[in-house]
Amino acid sequence: MRTPFVRGLGLAAESILGCLLLSACGGGGGSGPDPVHNSDLAVTLKVGAKTVTTNKIRAGDILDVDVPSGEVLEVIAADPVSVASDAGTSTVDRVSEQPLEVKLRFTAPGGATAGLRVSSRKTPADVAQIQVKVSPQRFANRLRVKGEAVTYAVSEALEDGSPLGDRIVKEAVFRVDPDGSYYESPYGDGGTGYNETEHYDADGNLLYWSWFQGDPNSDENDGDSIIYTPKVGLREFPLYVGKTWSTSWLDSYGRANGHATNTVEAYEAVVVPAGTFAALRILSHVTMDGSEDRMCWWSVEKQVDVKCVIHTKNAQRGLDVLERVEHGAPDVERRVTTREATKISP
Repeated sequence: MRTPFVRGLGLAAESILGCLLLSACGGGGGSGPDPVHNSDLAVTLKVGAKTVTTNKIRAGDILDVDVPSGEVLEVIAADPVSVASDAGTSTVDRVSEQPLEVKLRFTAPGGATAGLRVSSRKTPADVAQIQVKVSPQRFANRLRVKGEAVTYAVSEALEDGSPLGDRIVKEAVFRVDPDGSYYESPYGDGGTGYNETEHYDADGNLLYWSWFQGDPNSDENDGDSIIYTPKVGLREFPLYVGKTWSTSWLDSYGRANGHATNTVEAYEAVVVPAGTFAALRILSHVTMDGSEDRMCWWSVEKQVDVKCVIHTKNAQRGLDVLERVEHGAPDVERRVTTREATKISP
């Protein structure tokens, strides 16, 4: 498991202050002041609106500071300084720059490291190094909107590559409740024929599924429904690289508990027919009446899955009914389902 760089600025502040106190006592920064220049760099660091440290940074010190991706680090000096940056695998934007104050924004949605070199303009040989750990960006959820829809191209094959068929599925939101939970209908929004409804909580976790075939006002129809208690928890916000979580649930059939372990593995670009998206790659291992390994790419802009690859084993039905094999293959089969977004609206 990859551990995020930062848990909170409180821990970062403690580590920095500890380092600075060592330096002030002659530890960590050498045996004493520079014998030639004999001067300190009086620098204050701020992350966002929070002061990280007000201690003096001694020339020759090497400090660590944690900065969440997207936040601004301020370097505030008592005397004019120059600040040079080594972005590493992050992006560093200079928000503003004055002789006594430099503001830098660090961006690395997947987490990264960067470096700063603070030097005195009066005595350029007086230099302090700041190692910046950019923690992964945290992505919050948004509420769904009635009428939005994603169209997927779905293909299924046995594990040996033998094709099982392709189809197009349009998942449309037709109702949003005040608590943010919403309803989708992959095959339509009412009427006769085959109709399917899925109820999700505000974070996109499945709560309820139902389907029926025929006229809903007639006794001559067929259907089924399942309630998941408390939910099938494949999403937990905020999402960020390195996050892991586990959930369990029971369905209304009273079968053994379902269970899922989830890990946000990476932040990367994914290409699907609908376009190229910056996405979090999320791996979920699901056990219920069989097992599924689900690799999904969640678009940080659209905040929907734009691609999923699901490996299913020994399942009477897939966790997502849209990934069921509908040709009556035996329970023991292994199959691979691929879903790629072809259109996202609005």
